[in-house]
Amino acid sequence: HCSALKHLQTVFGLESINVRIDAAMDLTECLDMERLAANNPAPPITLPAIDPEDYPYTAAACKGGGFRTTAIDPITQYANENPGAFKTGEDLRESTEVYLQGIHDYYNANRG
Repeated sequence: HCSALKHLQTVFGLESINVRIDAAMDLTECLDMERLAANNPAPPITLPAIDPEDYPYTAAACKGGGFRTTAIDPITQYANENPGAFKTGEDLRESTEVYLQGIHDYYNANRG
């Protein structure tokens, strides 16, 4: 995952690896180093139940993700702000809905 690499890049002051990692959010907001050092982990979170038959998902719990504070992910934001940054065929923003529907269809066809 790019966030882990971004975290290492940030913590150790490493040079840029690539634009995808540069656009990722690091894990600073996710890790409580004081808690880890004290061997005092936070209790596990409770995840909402999601029925895969309910696609497209409209529940508030399914919107956004993680610690993201913007409605748009960093890679899409970068692509929007830097037209032509991705080679032809690499920019798949126009087919996001088709991609998500494909995952949904595959899951339904192959679940046990």
